[in-house]
Amino acid sequence: MNCKPGDLAIIVGSGLPADPDIGKIVTVVEAVPSEGEPCWGIECSVPLLVGYPSGEKRYARDATIADRHLRPIRGIGQDGLHDAQAGHRDRPRITLNH
Repeated sequence: MNCKPGDLAIIVGSGLPADPDIGKIVTVVEAVPSEGEPCWGIECSVPLLVGYPSGEKRYARDATIADRHLRPIRGIGQDGLHDAQAGHRDRPRITLNH
């Protein structure tokens, strides 16, 4: 599986055509029982377009998604993100003259 509980992940696909949620960042909450493929319960700070088996679509901040549609974001952590942002501010500014 790509993800584990607690991961931040990016949505890279779904079963919905032209899904507006591709690229959104979600929190992986828990494994969800499913038939056929591993799925996760996820939460998002902005509403996601959720498709239901009935064909209905609604917006919600939590959803279930197949593991294959998520890519975890790992390796930088909050401290690393802060360090990277601080380092960016300390770099000299380059001006291009045309």
